Amino acid sequence: MTTPADIVAVSVDTTGNDALSSVKAADLDAEVVKLFQQQLKPLVGGNIIVSLFTGFVFWNVAPAPHVILWVTAIFTLALIRFLHARNIPVHEKLLGNTRYWKNSFILFSSISGILWGSSVFLLPESNQLYIIFITLILLGMVAASITSLTLILPAYYAYAIFTIAPLAIMFFLLGGEVFNILGTASIAFVISVMLFSRYIHKSYIESLRLRYENIELVERLSAEKERAEKANIEKSRFLASASHDLRQPLHALGLFLGSMKPYLDNDESKDLLKKSSLSLQALHELFDALLDISKLDAGIIQVNQYNFPISEILNNLETEFLPQAKNKGITLSFSNEDFSVLSDPVLITRCLRNLVSNALQHSESGEIVITCEKLTKDLRIKVTDTGPGIAESDIDRIFKEFEQLHNPERDRRKGLGLGLTIVKRLCDLMKCEINVKSEPGVGSCFYMDIPLGNKEDTIHVSYDSSEPTPIDPKQASILVIDDEVEILDAINSLLSQWGHQVRTCASVSEAEAILNEGFIPELIISDYRLRAHQTGIDAIEKINHLLTGIVPAVLITGDTSPERLREARASGYPLIHKPVRPAMLRATLSQLLRKRA
Repeated sequence: MTTPADIVAVSVDTTGNDALSSVKAADLDAEVVKLFQQQLKPLVGGNIIVSLFTGFVFWNVAPAPHVILWVTAIFTLALIRFLHARNIPVHEKLLGNTRYWKNSFILFSSISGILWGSSVFLLPESNQLYIIFITLILLGMVAASITSLTLILPAYYAYAIFTIAPLAIMFFLLGGEVFNILGTASIAFVISVMLFSRYIHKSYIESLRLRYENIELVERLSAEKERAEKANIEKSRFLASASHDLRQPLHALGLFLGSMKPYLDNDESKDLLKKSSLSLQALHELFDALLDISKLDAGIIQVNQYNFPISEILNNLETEFLPQAKNKGITLSFSNEDFSVLSDPVLITRCLRNLVSNALQHSESGEIVITCEKLTKDLRIKVTDTGPGIAESDIDRIFKEFEQLHNPERDRRKGLGLGLTIVKRLCDLMKCEINVKSEPGVGSCFYMDIPLGNKEDTIHVSYDSSEPTPIDPKQASILVIDDEVEILDAINSLLSQWGHQVRTCASVSEAEAILNEGFIPELIISDYRLRAHQTGIDAIEKINHLLTGIVPAVLITGDTSPERLREARASGYPLIHKPVRPAMLRATLSQLLRKRA
């Protein structure tokens, strides 16, 4: 089938806007031939049925050889037309010269008209009943053929003229006022249906043009959508690659800073370490936002719903953000009403944390109020601030990735513009409504509608702290696998400082060599992406196979691509994302070693 791109020519007007030109005549003719071919089956079938009925009516009043000859001629023509149409190529581009096919249709329609017009010779002389019968048959055949033959106007014209002309001539030959009127009426009928057929033909052709122009538009839109999706995928790949490469040195830097603390013995050095740690913490937060987006893209965030008191989350958020609000001179107040909600406490905490953090970032003074309002089936949590506000025309933009209305200079202290994007996507995942009302110069109110829960089934939740309090783990022998020398040096220094016996290596083969030396690890820490297209999962499973046992292990990764995240999560091993905070690493090791004990 001819593609719309081939059928519709696209031109560019002087203003630079795309404009669709007319459908190419040759390609349109090819489509007309194809449609005409499709109409032949019902057309030929109708001819056969009506000819049999007409032959039956005239069998006793006309010479039998004449009737048989006439019906046979109709049948023969129908068979020839059917066989001829089967030779039309299915693919329009193979039609070649469409003029040949159109001319053949005109020829066959002419012959068909002549055969039907010759039926007047079957009439018994001056028998008015049979004259009325054949008149109705011929006029009906011409009228019924409009929808089938008007795709090729000359074919219909020839059929109509050759069918009705003998009838009109017969009327005039019979003479008399009545027959003259009938002859004139027959001619008027032919002229009328021919004029009407022109209108039908134009409608057919115009509908074909519009059809292909619409298909062309759809294909162009689909192509644009595909390009946009491809660009989005490329963006995600770029971010994943850039994120991985940047996380490597940051991961090493964090570990080195963590191992420096015991060696500093003066206030000035400790102050420099604190400032360095704060700068690293800011980078951690930026990377965590990118990681959240990657997790959402990967579809690995699961919603775990149960009834819990919203007050516990609000109280903990108040404890977390109150010092920051005081430093900025902002009044921060939380609702103390006790409602039970049915949702995921971890994801709700993340959403509310982002909303409160966003309000603090964009408010320089005034107050931020977090309130709860009970609706019919939901609990509406409002985060209201007295910040700069948002214009109505910009409200749709704020939930888009990397959009920051009040940060044209891209100040890194104001984040990446992903906080509200994450909130919106998490709310969609939990099937919670998130909306905003705002007025420039007055402030904004973000509100979430969370399904109300059953207090009788309430489960108390533990606070999802971003910095776990580490419990000193027991000393253990730990094998570390990473293909970055700086990271191996940093983690070796940190773990040794914590009292562990550490061996480091860069590949699975080096790990095997260490085992052959007699080192038996009680815990494995492996980077997810290793050399030679191997993964940390491969390394851990290889070591477990050599030791004929299962050694507790943790994967560390700087990769944020959705595919890699799904693979790592499916392995079942704990997964920590670079750059790893020393406190997070220490807490994870404590948990794994306690389980082993």
